Amino acid sequence: MLVSALLLLPTAAPLAGGQDSLEELLSRARAEREASQAELAGTVQAALAELETLPPRNRLREAARRRSRLLDLGDEVAPMLVLYLDPGSDPEAGVVFRTRQVVQVLRSMASPAITDALLRQTTTGSVEGRLNALAVLETCPDRSRIAPVVRELYNFSTGRMRTGAMLTLARLGGPEAEAILSAALDDEDPAVIDLALHALGEVASLTVTAKVLELASSDAGASHVEGIGAFYVSQPALFEDQDMVIALMTLLARSDAPRDDTVNVLEAMLPLELDIRSKIRKAMDPLVDHPNQEVREATLVLLARAGDKGARRDLLRPYNAKVSARRDSDNAYTERGDAWYQIGEYSEAIKDYKQAVKLMRARTKEEEPFLGLARCYAQMRKYKDAKVQLDLAPVSIARLQELSRDPAFTEMLESKYRSAFHLPDQDK
Repeated sequence: MLVSALLLLPTAAPLAGGQDSLEELLSRARAEREASQAELAGTVQAALAELETLPPRNRLREAARRRSRLLDLGDEVAPMLVLYLDPGSDPEAGVVFRTRQVVQVLRSMASPAITDALLRQTTTGSVEGRLNALAVLETCPDRSRIAPVVRELYNFSTGRMRTGAMLTLARLGGPEAEAILSAALDDEDPAVIDLALHALGEVASLTVTAKVLELASSDAGASHVEGIGAFYVSQPALFEDQDMVIALMTLLARSDAPRDDTVNVLEAMLPLELDIRSKIRKAMDPLVDHPNQEVREATLVLLARAGDKGARRDLLRPYNAKVSARRDSDNAYTERGDAWYQIGEYSEAIKDYKQAVKLMRARTKEEEPFLGLARCYAQMRKYKDAKVQLDLAPVSIARLQELSRDPAFTEMLESKYRSAFHLPDQDK
């Protein structure tokens, strides 16, 4: 390099031919470097100020553009951005939004140059700033150096910081992280066990799986139904193991298992397309005959979606009876439409929802059948028809914005019919 060569020359005398001395060259290089850094810092500050003040309209799209511009500046801006990871103890909404964008940019950069600064920030500043530092560390390359620091943070922190440290350990992976998380399943504190179960969803390991199976089969298993279920759902491959599935079903059917948690786990399993083999189906019999109606119905829905015709028939029987007894009731048709929808029979659900709309009187117009129709059409990728039903539904704009978070409309949000939800960031 030029500077290396210059260092070999005498430092006091001017160079031949009236050229500048080495001191002058170095001074000029430093000045140019400082000017370049100042210009870069100004560009970063301007981009971040824009992020903080973006108007609601097109906010997410404009934020993505500014993140892209920051990434284009290269790793050199990473140390500058680290300074903006902490929003403070009582930040305004704009500052919180800006900070989230900085986290995304730094995670995408995965720069080794900021590892030390991030590790320092995990112990100083606001809780949000420390958690943001952990989120960025998950993507940094020097994981062998990061893991011990995060482990110490986990051992000596409480509350959200301990939760964040455990999740970061899981995402960093490696034998050490796996051992810590596995050991947490033996902790005396039930909250630590639940936390570990959620974190272990990031880890695919036979050792961990065996530990979870042991917990599910133990007396303490019923106290951790929600966490065990979350672990299973995060590892779809577990549902290919007959013994693992039977263990889960046996746990869910226990009389001391919390009913709400049981229903939530059964509903979370719906997208997994469960393979019902004879032993698994037998293990689900206690759930089919469960004394709690919600548990029973959630089980029948799961079985019906997996192709069990008997479960489909049993699920629909009370709804068919209600429709037969009350042919003029829009609620009866709406409820049966909901049952059809749950098992993925969208064409049948549409028939019932339309009948419900037809039976409704103008003064008692309800939102449910319109939203049911919209969900069905969205699942069938008939987004134009879904938008029509959302427009017809007697709901507020706030309710439509809330519906945008419904999983049924996830793909519709990526289409031109996104406008049906009146989101503040969309084109007018």
